[in-house]
Amino acid sequence: MREISRSTARLTEVEVSQLPEVAELATALTTMFNALEISQQRYAARTLMDKSTVSRYLNGRRVATQDFIDRMLAEIERYRGTPVTEETKVRLRGLRLAALKVSDPQTFELENLRNQVDRSHREIRNLSRQQEALEMLLDQREAAADEAIRQLDELRSDWVADRLENESSLELLSGKYRRLETDQEELRDEIARLRKQLDEVNRLKEATEEKCELLEQKLMEAEVALAERLRESTERSFTLSLEEAKEEIGRAYENQLFHEAARLLSLSAAHFPEADTTELTIWLLTEKRDLDAFRLLDDAIRFNSIEFTDNLVRDFIEQSLVASEQKQYLWTDRIASRIATSKSRVELQELYDRWHRGPRMYKPLGIIRKALVEWASRASVSDSVAMLETLRKHSDTVIAVRMLHQLGAGTSRSVTRLIDRCRQRGLDWEADTISFRHEWNSRDHAR
Repeated sequence: MREISRSTARLTEVEVSQLPEVAELATALTTMFNALEISQQRYAARTLMDKSTVSRYLNGRRVATQDFIDRMLAEIERYRGTPVTEETKVRLRGLRLAALKVSDPQTFELENLRNQVDRSHREIRNLSRQQEALEMLLDQREAAADEAIRQLDELRSDWVADRLENESSLELLSGKYRRLETDQEELRDEIARLRKQLDEVNRLKEATEEKCELLEQKLMEAEVALAERLRESTERSFTLSLEEAKEEIGRAYENQLFHEAARLLSLSAAHFPEADTTELTIWLLTEKRDLDAFRLLDDAIRFNSIEFTDNLVRDFIEQSLVASEQKQYLWTDRIASRIATSKSRVELQELYDRWHRGPRMYKPLGIIRKALVEWASRASVSDSVAMLETLRKHSDTVIAVRMLHQLGAGTSRSVTRLIDRCRQRGLDWEADTISFRHEWNSRDHAR
């Protein structure tokens, strides 16, 4: 077999199929697929996929998507009545990444970064649970130590009172005193050990959060680069007008080719200008395709720049079809959530700069408020402080208070670090508000 060039250039299907890593993945998938004991055509009909796509994935002419693999494994589990082993799932994920690495390095980098970010978030969650458990245990031990000191003080008083009155009572008190001293010493040792463990967990969590922040920045850069590549290839291959796209998507719905409709909508989100995207979303709503309308708007916000997002949101939320109070609430939440999860702190600041000047009832202002509150629930300390400085600069206490209440809902240690950083930056009011909110939450939990 001739050596295939492994450059970043787009490979043809024939070239992809000749790569050993892709062939290994295809062989493994075909072996798993044969366990279903049905034809590719029947499987395609069952899963609402195009038969040629299933064939390309199984013969190695194209690297299978993770969604395809997950769906196939789910079908196998349903057919067999037993779960596929975790080892098999991990092996297939590894084979897929290896195939992507040689056939589409840019997509591989993106997926690899996503996996690393997911692992980092899992590690942070595990460390947070350890942190909370250690804090709770430390509080219990410190309370026990305080109680031991109180009892020792009482015994000292009893010792003096009983010394002249009763020798047998004195001997009993002496033994109890020694036991309490021993218990207190053990508690002091355990408290020291717990504090050392907690310091180590805090250090690991902080390092993991910093690593996660860097990975998320790299992920954002990789997504931007991939989106640009998709845009360039789309502009060459996706030539449908808005009306033609509606016709093609409508035909796909009629024939129940939902995967084809999803593909066309994703291409439309990456290709159409803001006005066409709005019109296509409204058309989907009139066709009672609310979920697809949600996804189209999600993809358009995720794929495109802040300027595009700004124009799209301003245009869409003024449409009469979404003008009712209930629908405004629904769409505001949806758009705010997508902005919060797909845009960086710098991009959120740019959107805020664009929207905060509007009147009190300005609809985009409500969206950025909700986006910032959701974003604050997972923002790093440094990003949180930077955003609070922006709000302070604009004297925007309305959004600041909502963000601060969200930030005050964190763990004691994370809130303490945030308060310290705020005070270092001269954000004393913000630090006091976070502290008050955290104490209020702690009292609620105590009840």
